[in-house]
Amino acid sequence: MLYGGVPFSHLAAEEGAFERTFTLLGPSKTELLTGYRVGVVVGSAAAMRAVENVFSVTSLRAPAYGQHVLKGWLGPDEAWIAERIAAFAALRKQTTDRLARVPWLKVHPQDGTAYLWGDVCELGLPDIEIGRTLARDAAVLVSMGYQFGPSSNGFIRICYARGPVGWAAALGRMIEALEARAR
Repeated sequence: MLYGGVPFSHLAAEEGAFERTFTLLGPSKTELLTGYRVGVVVGSAAAMRAVENVFSVTSLRAPAYGQHVLKGWLGPDEAWIAERIAAFAALRKQTTDRLARVPWLKVHPQDGTAYLWGDVCELGLPDIEIGRTLARDAAVLVSMGYQFGPSSNGFIRICYARGPVGWAAALGRMIEALEARAR
């Protein structure tokens, strides 16, 4: 899921890598179905035998409703992927445009994924405090930068894989909560 024609090269396409690569796909973000706990694993035949052996003793079978949701993933998907990328590009733009209204907040959108980074260093507060504020005052959960290593302290990671209408309201609450902390 890349925006603006950014080229993609899958690790499995590298010479000799396919036999040693597992690709995991799930609907948590692309279909806004967090909690369904179903997905797809792609790999070589030998890798799939190993995956099946592990899954048979570690995972329950996917429920019927989850399998039904993923039915569209099992056929030609070019149109579906183009539609999903367009939807996520719109959510990305909605998010960056709204958060740009907070003058001290530096937003770093990525070329792919459904996440962007917000630099909250100017507040002079630990990122965990910002995360707690957003959870409490805006009812929005973000990932705090410290969870991604020391170089990410002072940042929050925002997931915009949401429905656009509900996300617009959540962005408004986030902005209010962030601006209140800045006062």
